[in-house]
Amino acid sequence: MAAPLGPSSSGELLTQLQDQINALCTMFFDFVGTLQRDAPPASLAGEPLVAAGGSAGAGTEASSSGRLDVAAASTVMSAELLKGFKHAEALIQAIPQEVGLSEEEHYGRIQRLQQQHAVVSGQLAEAVTAAEAQLLHLQRLYAVLARQKLQDGTRSQLSSGDGGLAGGTAGLSLATGKLPSSLQAAPRIS
Repeated sequence: MAAPLGPSSSGELLTQLQDQINALCTMFFDFVGTLQRDAPPASLAGEPLVAAGGSAGAGTEASSSGRLDVAAASTVMSAELLKGFKHAEALIQAIPQEVGLSEEEHYGRIQRLQQQHAVVSGQLAEAVTAAEAQLLHLQRLYAVLARQKLQDGTRSQLSSGDGGLAGGTAGLSLATGKLPSSLQAAPRIS
C-alpha cells in the first residue's frame, strides 16, 4: 500500500495516488489470475460441466481435490481491494482543489508553470553544457599530464638503467603540491 496520508505537496500526493493505482491493478490481476487458476469450473447457464478428461460433472469436487476455497479467498481478496480503493479515494480527497478559479485562470496558471518549466529546463541545459565542457577540458589536461609523466618516466628509466620508474621530479611533487617546470610551461588546451 502507499504511504499514510500526511501534509504533502500536490506532486507527492499524485505520486502516491499513481503508486496506489498501480498496486490496485497488480492486486486485481493477481486475484483474477489466482481465481482463474485455482477455482473449480462453474456453469454459466446451467449446462453440465465437462472436465479435462471429458466426463461430465467431474469438476464439482473443489475442496476434496485441494483447490482454492473460492468463497473464503474471494472474501479476503475483495476486502484487500476495497481497502486499496478507500486509500486511493482518501488520496484523491487530499489533493488540494483550487476553488474559485475560472477556466481561464487555470489555463493562465498552466501557461505560467510551462514558462517556468522552460526557463528551468534552459538553465539545466546550460549547466549541463558547461559541466560537459569543463569535463572535456579536465580530461584533456589529464591526458597532457599523463603523457608528460610517461615521457619523464621513460627518460628517467633510460638514464638510470634500473628498469623502474624513478620518482624524481617527473610528476606532481607531493611535498610542495607543485607541477614540475616542464609541465608548468605546457600549452593550455581548450
